[in-house]
Amino acid sequence: MSSPAVPPPGFRPSEWPSPRSRPEPTGSRPEHPTIHELADLVHEAATPLNRDLVAVVHTDGRTVELGLWPISDEANATPDVLIGWRPDPGIRALALVSAGLEHGSSGGGPVTVTVASEMSGSTATVIERPGGETIRVSETPLGWGADALHRALGLPTPRPTESLSACVEGIWLTHIALRHFPWGEAAPALAWEDLAAIHPLVDPDGDTPTPRSLAAATAALDAEASWSSLLEVLDTDIVSAGVHPPGGRMVAPTAWFDQGSFSRWVLRRQADPAPVLLELLDALDERTGQRLLSALVSL
Repeated sequence: MSSPAVPPPGFRPSEWPSPRSRPEPTGSRPEHPTIHELADLVHEAATPLNRDLVAVVHTDGRTVELGLWPISDEANATPDVLIGWRPDPGIRALALVSAGLEHGSSGGGPVTVTVASEMSGSTATVIERPGGETIRVSETPLGWGADALHRALGLPTPRPTESLSACVEGIWLTHIALRHFPWGEAAPALAWEDLAAIHPLVDPDGDTPTPRSLAAATAALDAEASWSSLLEVLDTDIVSAGVHPPGGRMVAPTAWFDQGSFSRWVLRRQADPAPVLLELLDALDERTGQRLLSALVSL
């Protein structure tokens, strides 16, 4: 692997608060910086590097030490480098910095986002766009990035917001869309048998299930299984980013994930199924579309 473009990981002392980031407060200063000041310091140190980073934060009174570790291009996603990793004891906080292009309805452009979490569970986010106002958010974001920070620190994450049945049906609709839409107007007509054969719960070499029986099998997942049981089944198949921050220790996925973080990790790249379903219903013939709707239990 090539050498990182920034100096090798190490701890660099910094005085808090940074005179460049905020004026000296009036009155007495608190003994320790808050998570919001720590997020600001990490963001200030990381932004000029213009790359994704993991920051490990140690504090001693008003002295802050930042360990900045550049994330290799080998990692598929920034938070994935934390899967299975736990930092050495004694740290104050952990942060992820993501630098890239923003995509969305408000238009694209460069953006740097820093999310920092401390051992107490408090989280702070800093969002900066060149030429724009820096945004600071106190609420903990709900998503895989915040989950990865909390699980690396051994902290719990919010419960799953999606059921197993919704996950399975989202995967199914994605598979149908990939089978149909790349063909454009030349797409072959798909019958119910074609749709059922690529359902995650269907044996492609077995008999074609009816929409009702397929819906029953999908609904049974929520009664008979859980995200925890799925994690146990997939434990040895979970592949992390392959690169991790220096130091610390590695633990098994079943010990590292909890139900909420695992569910959002599984769903992190899944498209919103509702618009996918609408497009499919518009493309399928009426009878096949009705059978598809009859087979769904979560939408």
